Amino acid sequence: MNSHEFDDATAIDGDGAGEIVDGWDIYGNANGGYLMALAARGLRSIAGRPDPVTVTGHYLAPGRPGPVRVDGTVVKSGRRFATVTGQLHREGAPILQVTGSFGDLSQPASTYEHLVSGPPELPPYEECVPRTDPHGLAPALMNRLDLRMHPEHVVR
Repeated sequence: MNSHEFDDATAIDGDGAGEIVDGWDIYGNANGGYLMALAARGLRSIAGRPDPVTVTGHYLAPGRPGPVRVDGTVVKSGRRFATVTGQLHREGAPILQVTGSFGDLSQPASTYEHLVSGPPELPPYEECVPRTDPHGLAPALMNRLDLRMHPEHVVR
């Protein structure tokens, strides 16, 4: 199999119509990943964004070879992502309920900044102040732990 064959087997037209192609099954039921790919192709079209960032599905019935539809609704469309919910079904009978977020990964995320840092500087253990529970409200487990606080963060 090559990617062209998979693209053809998961094609969904502009109206949401497609087909579960024979041969993508396990003992007569279409493979779950294959069904998810069909649904994602339909949602991608509805979202108007090319790249699935996350897609979640709930399988409701086995998928058998034959015509199917993907219907969906845009839940929210933002600057970077569009979230869509929908259903892969045959003649109104649901096969797969899906929700996905789609974006365009070719566009730079100019508003994000990557910061690199290390762990905070901490004083030696001995200089840290033991945490006490003056009101006796902590769970029993907390009383068996030696919790210490940074000396600069303790209110005296």
